[in-house]
Amino acid sequence: MVRLFRTYGRADLPWFVVGLVASVLGRLVGLLPPLVLGVAIDATFNDNAPYRLPFVPAAWIPADALGQVWFSVGAILVALTLGVAFSFVTGVGLSTYSNRVQHAVRVEMYATMQRLDTAFFDDKQTGQVMSVLNNDVRNLRSFLDSTLSGGIQLVVSVVAIAAVLFSLNPGLALVTLVAVPLLTAFTVWFRYTIRPMYRALRESVGALNTRLENNISGMEVIKTSTTESYEEARIEEASREYYDRTLSVVKLDSVYQPSMELLVGVSFAYDDGRPVLRDVSFVAEPGQMLALVGPTGAGKSTAAKLLMRLYDVTEGAVRVDGYDVRDVTLDSLRGAIGYVSQDVYLFDGTVRENLLYGAFDATEAEMVAAAEAAEAHEFVSDLPNGYDTRIGERGVKLSGGQRQRLSIARATLRDPAILVLDEATSAVDTETERLIKRALDRLTADRTTLVIAHRLSTVRDADRIVVLEDGRVVEDGTHDALVDDGGLYATLWNVQAGESERTPETGARLETRAEPTDGEN
Repeated sequence: MVRLFRTYGRADLPWFVVGLVASVLGRLVGLLPPLVLGVAIDATFNDNAPYRLPFVPAAWIPADALGQVWFSVGAILVALTLGVAFSFVTGVGLSTYSNRVQHAVRVEMYATMQRLDTAFFDDKQTGQVMSVLNNDVRNLRSFLDSTLSGGIQLVVSVVAIAAVLFSLNPGLALVTLVAVPLLTAFTVWFRYTIRPMYRALRESVGALNTRLENNISGMEVIKTSTTESYEEARIEEASREYYDRTLSVVKLDSVYQPSMELLVGVSFAYDDGRPVLRDVSFVAEPGQMLALVGPTGAGKSTAAKLLMRLYDVTEGAVRVDGYDVRDVTLDSLRGAIGYVSQDVYLFDGTVRENLLYGAFDATEAEMVAAAEAAEAHEFVSDLPNGYDTRIGERGVKLSGGQRQRLSIARATLRDPAILVLDEATSAVDTETERLIKRALDRLTADRTTLVIAHRLSTVRDADRIVVLEDGRVVEDGTHDALVDDGGLYATLWNVQAGESERTPETGARLETRAEPTDGEN
């Protein structure tokens, strides 16, 4: 506590002192109305009871009964007015100090986290870190704002009441205050009992935040894996644990507080109306590999997401085996599709848990076979605990190529009828691309596959290539035929092959030509 005041908010300490003093004075004046009222009632209805207030000179008190009544009314009004004033000063003072300390602590904690080694974050979940930065710091503010002042007010109340009781009736004071040691012992017990409960509560908050953050970030994986019900159950479990631990703390606190109160075509457009795909039509036959290529922003990934109904078309229809995808259940549709995104998302957990995600009934042999097919088994076997190795949040402990191969294995473990590969090799090195391509050649054989690619070398063997530009189909054919046609695909191919300096996003052709300078022939 001393270190807290010494390190943070030293410049604002006067706010805390003023607020604390005001809270103590407010508690003292709060004792005056019941004391004055009690003395006035005794003096009015008991002729033998003198009108005497502790610590108030007798010369200040009127001698006649009517004067004593008005004195009592005036004293109570003054006490209530002062109570309101002290309450205002307490609120402003303590709130100002606690919020400034909260701000300083949060900024310092974040700065400290930035100085930590990256390995620290490999083993920490985002939800846990956010819980510390938000919940724990907010609890510190609450402690400075109310808990600390409340404890001091309680001590002041006990001392003040004891002083008043001893001045009025020492015998009654002894009988009344005999409970103080018992309440003190009860408070010590309460403190040591509730401390681990609060620690467990903080852990459950972190776990719930982590689960929510994971699921929100990985919503695309959840939807394409048809694991919504599974994740709902996990969220319910995490929320239930938080609820149970909160209830346990509340129950114990509820026992303690009353005890203390004894004293106190397919066309698609996003929401902004901007069309992404315009009258796009193409067909992929069973067992065929169809590739979608084109410049950035042509609508390639959007077409794949329409197939899985991550979005719905605004015009036209997307059909699988002749059925409009809007006429079948999402579970049956997405259960038939394996999706590998360019933005690989792996959940915090083990390799095994990530591979079995969405295929929970798969056997060990099936899991290993999927990993082998995806060229992942070898590197997984080299991990410290093999398939039971924890990979960190978003798979941070793995390389990009390793994450991509696990994503491919996860998608194929479900043995989907349709495989969608969205830029599956866009962010890997050449050697990793070779491994992934070898795996995909195996996995796409005799399987309907939709490939979205920027690197055209990965789709040159596709059965058909559909070229998109500005949301429209501009070319359709095989690699050789499209290169011979000399259109957009040929231009893109030449750019990547190094035979032309044409930027596909703008369509501008860059040429260099040497011209003679003055004096040269």
